[in-house]
Amino acid sequence: MSKESLPNKEITPRVEFVPSAERDGDRPSWEVIESVGKKTANAGWYKDLFKGKSKEELEQQKVSPDLVVELIKQLEHGRYIGPLETQPISWSDTKIYRDIVQNFFDGMKEVAGRPTLDGVRFSSETVKGKKKEDPRFTQFLVQSPAEYDHRYLLHHGGTTKATDESVAGGFGEGLKIASFLLMKQGVTDQIELGSDHWRAKYYLQELPKEEYPERVRGLYLRAEFVKDATDGNFLRFKTSENIGLGIKNHLQEMENFFWHEGHPDFANPTYENTLGGFRLLPPGSRGNLYVAGQRYEYGKAEEWNHAVPGGTCLDFQEGIGKNKR
Repeated sequence: MSKESLPNKEITPRVEFVPSAERDGDRPSWEVIESVGKKTANAGWYKDLFKGKSKEELEQQKVSPDLVVELIKQLEHGRYIGPLETQPISWSDTKIYRDIVQNFFDGMKEVAGRPTLDGVRFSSETVKGKKKEDPRFTQFLVQSPAEYDHRYLLHHGGTTKATDESVAGGFGEGLKIASFLLMKQGVTDQIELGSDHWRAKYYLQELPKEEYPERVRGLYLRAEFVKDATDGNFLRFKTSENIGLGIKNHLQEMENFFWHEGHPDFANPTYENTLGGFRLLPPGSRGNLYVAGQRYEYGKAEEWNHAVPGGTCLDFQEGIGKNKR
């Protein structure tokens, strides 16, 4: 993966979310589902939600699609998924950007057969404000050829990795909490995501009085199906130029937190097999700990760099070992 920024190219046009209730009124549920099918050029898109059954089969069994349609409308309006802004979550900047990049690293297994940063692209561009006097800001874009199912975004604990031993992520919290903290800290006001025919964004919003007794913001998700498909998946956000300088440094640092071709920590191991390995370093040197191809803390919290005395430890967990390449 090149350390140079890629040309400033967006992979999908910006999407303005217009709630379906405003567009569709009280249209029957099947009409709403069929309108999604027309957008995505996939008339049977809903079958995965009903164990492969067609509209005709569902009607014969008197199975209503109302719950699916209600979910579509909730997401287009914006759905609270938590946590609350008052929840005491404390992550360092290193952990925040590590967990964002980790999702793209793990997702590449579906494309490359193993988790890797090869194929994951990072770019940034300076964007002018709408008015001449408005300050400029920096927009960051992370792209991958791997596709991502939007339903995993809905749940705290939703993940593609729960039963996969070759990847380290598996609790479904990383991207959501990292996005939550970037917005809570004022780095950005929303995180945009997309894959195939869906677009989504995380944002903070005050909860309605009927849902919480005090005034407090929480993490919301807004999403919808769109006509123009995106190859792979992306994450995008914008911030001030000043904050953007620090983010560029963090993302560049993340390049060496994950396995990719030519990674110096994985070169010339002293010993390795398909389960793991290590490399002995000169006396007085310190190395890094990797689990499933990604750097881990060693010894104590936030000890990410040069924490292992005397060597670098490589735990492949079936994903990165020499005989698996």
